[in-house]
Amino acid sequence: MDRERRRIGIVGCGRVFERYHRRAMAHSAEWEIVAACDLSGQRRDWVRRALPGIHVFESPTQLLADDGLDAILVATPPDSHAELALQAMESGLHVLVEKPMATQLCDAQRMVDAVQAAGTALCVGFNRRFRDSYRKLRDELATEPGSLRAVRYSFAADGKWRPEASISPTPFDLVLHDVASHQIDLVGWITGLTIREACARPLGDGRAEGGGIEVDLRLGPDLDIIVQCRATYAPRYLERLEVDLVDRTLVVRPGGLSRSRRVPDRLSEAWDRIRQVAHLFVRRAVGRPTQTHESFERQLASFADATRGAPSGCADVDDGYHAVAVVEACRQSLAGGGAWMTVDTYRALAGA
Repeated sequence: MDRERRRIGIVGCGRVFERYHRRAMAHSAEWEIVAACDLSGQRRDWVRRALPGIHVFESPTQLLADDGLDAILVATPPDSHAELALQAMESGLHVLVEKPMATQLCDAQRMVDAVQAAGTALCVGFNRRFRDSYRKLRDELATEPGSLRAVRYSFAADGKWRPEASISPTPFDLVLHDVASHQIDLVGWITGLTIREACARPLGDGRAEGGGIEVDLRLGPDLDIIVQCRATYAPRYLERLEVDLVDRTLVVRPGGLSRSRRVPDRLSEAWDRIRQVAHLFVRRAVGRPTQTHESFERQLASFADATRGAPSGCADVDDGYHAVAVVEACRQSLAGGGAWMTVDTYRALAGA
């Protein structure tokens, strides 16, 4: 017997919802969109055309007053995530909030407290946890404890999809929250190690947003594993994660997981772009969704598990807190000329 679909409301109907969440929910056996809200009249008009028959509201307050909801998706600009999620939990709703779950560590702590008090599920939208290649890498590392030597992670997000902020951010907030937060979460999840210290420096000429940043992370109880991250916006998306083990290097590109020897950066980037184009072509030729769309569909299914109290692969509130804590350490490092900063791990480690 099929389970009854759960009713979800959408808070924020911008590009992320339109490109990813909407399609994932259209293929979901678990969720039914019954309501949505957006401050923009233009976006509300789009929702009425795209999802006829659902309730469309002008404000989150109106949506949260709808007693026909089981959960909400928060897909608004990052600086509004915390308050909206808190309001939803106060209303007894489960929450899937896009990353980052908060932009301030004090708000992340309030969210941890709220989850414990409300007894509802809060999941954070780190969708890369649901990509096959990253899952395979995590599984392989788990079979060889102690073999990890170093990690390098380059992520150039497509600049045309750079998010908008509802308030003026500090110079590198957008790239920290939008790009580096993915890297921070994924590194800890794949390795199973906690990020203890972080330092960050401007990349290239250091221009706000476009110049990007370099982030170094120290992992594990002995701080002996160094992760080197590069996070930026570029004309074209490119993502590459390299993990050095004792006897080999594992590489995740858009086309999947492979074992590789080190090659010059320019050659590796060119090869990655060829693989990326080929990967997309093959998927489209056989009618399969892209790995990004697949990851959003799997994330929704896992969120449904979390709302039922079942084991879930989603990032939870402690994972979200730790990512915010590492971003805060990076922000402090940028302001302090690239000094190493200790990450506030109290919540994530103690579960307090």
